[in-house]
Amino acid sequence: MSYEFQKWYYFWLFVLFLACTPDNLIVEDVYDDYFSKTEQEIKNQFDFTLKSEGTYFITILDSQENVITREKFKGVIGKNTKQIYTDLLPTGGLYLVLQDENKNEIGNVKLTN
Repeated sequence: MSYEFQKWYYFWLFVLFLACTPDNLIVEDVYDDYFSKTEQEIKNQFDFTLKSEGTYFITILDSQENVITREKFKGVIGKNTKQIYTDLLPTGGLYLVLQDENKNEIGNVKLTN
């Protein structure tokens, strides 16, 4: 068989395979618990005031100071607001830390969920 023939043969075989798949696939959603709650139940809003514009980091740490998540954002002078979905985080002693672009800690707060 030539290469050109093999290429078309496998293409049409793949198309035939896709055409024969059933249309009524049942997909089980494992995240139903999170989506059944309203958005307000799983979201917490954090307000903080910055003295200068720049790049900042919000880091969530566990009790052993392992990083759970880190978000980089552009901060503005004055009041800033960030949304954090705390119910999606693991339970236990978690800390939210605000850092500037030089990784200097500006503030922290303990999260309870």
